[in-house]
Amino acid sequence: MEKMDELVLNPLADKVFNPERVKTLLADMKKQIKATQESQDNGLKKLTRELEEIKIATERLYEAVEKGYLPLDSSLQERSHKLQARKQELLIQVAGYRRQQILPDIKQNQLEAFTKALRSKLLDRSGSFGKEYLKLPVSEICINGKQAEITGSYSAFAYGVAESNSVTLDRVP
Repeated sequence: MEKMDELVLNPLADKVFNPERVKTLLADMKKQIKATQESQDNGLKKLTRELEEIKIATERLYEAVEKGYLPLDSSLQERSHKLQARKQELLIQVAGYRRQQILPDIKQNQLEAFTKALRSKLLDRSGSFGKEYLKLPVSEICINGKQAEITGSYSAFAYGVAESNSVTLDRVP
C-alpha cells in the first residue's frame, strides 16, 4: 500500500498540485461558471418569483385573519408553517445559486502558499493527513494497469486555495 500511495501522491503533487496547473484549473472553472450563468440566472429568477408569491400569499393570510375573514385555527397555522418552510427552502436554493456564481478572488501568493503547503502535506509519510486531505478536492482515483485516473471538484479546489490566505507553511487549509 505504501508503494501505491507513493505512485499516486508523487505525480499528483508534481503535476496537478503545482501553481501553474492550479491556475489553469481555476481559469477553466471561471469559464464553466460563465457558461452556466444564463441558465442559473433563469433559475434564480424563477426562485425569486416563487419567493415573492409566497410573501404575497402569507400577507393575504395574515390580512384575512386580521380582518376576521378567517379564524385562526390549526389548519391556517399549518398552511402558514408550510409557506414558511417553503420560503426557507427557496432561500437556501437562492443562496446555492449565488454561491455557485461567485469564484473567490485568488492572488498569486495564495496560490503558491496553497500548493507548497499541500505538496508538503501530501508527501509527508509520517501521518495520514495527506491522504485524508486529498479526499476534499479528489473524488475518485482509478488504477487501471499502469495508469491512474484522478477526478475531482474544481470548486473544492478553488475554495481551498482561497482559504490559504491565512495559511502558514506548516498547515494546509
